[in-house]
Amino acid sequence: MNETVSPARTLDIFQLRTAIATAKERFARLMQRHRQLDGYMVLSMPPSQASINSDFVTMLTELPDLFHENPSKIEAVALCSDETSKQDRHIREYLDNIALDLTVEGTCRIETRFNHLDYGLIERLKEDDLVDQELTPRTRASIRIVLGTISSLAGPPPRAGEK
Repeated sequence: MNETVSPARTLDIFQLRTAIATAKERFARLMQRHRQLDGYMVLSMPPSQASINSDFVTMLTELPDLFHENPSKIEAVALCSDETSKQDRHIREYLDNIALDLTVEGTCRIETRFNHLDYGLIERLKEDDLVDQELTPRTRASIRIVLGTISSLAGPPPRAGEK
């Protein structure tokens, strides 16, 4: 997919989920095409990253810049800073509700990480149309494979009045 770099776009938690689902589908297709691919995906905003399979609390603690600053984020970060609170079921449910009030940074990238490096495979992946050709570095020294930004993987923004 020869995608252009998406302009910064504010997304909600549902669009983040859509982007993650799209990335998982794309990664599954990559694994079918490249059987020797042994890796996983991460949400990446250097210098931080979080597993694409992380729950909200983990994303918030490992990749806080993914979420835009607002009073709900400040409250969620405070609750997540206490290990006892993070384990409490009621607080976790409350945090899941707070997530609905947060907006997400659309420039966050979804990238592949490798369990075993195969440089020949990495070079072939760089050429694959399922990989973002604009964001994946083309140098032989780079092992970064970018599937896309959250914005590009979430699809077009909703029209006025849609959610």
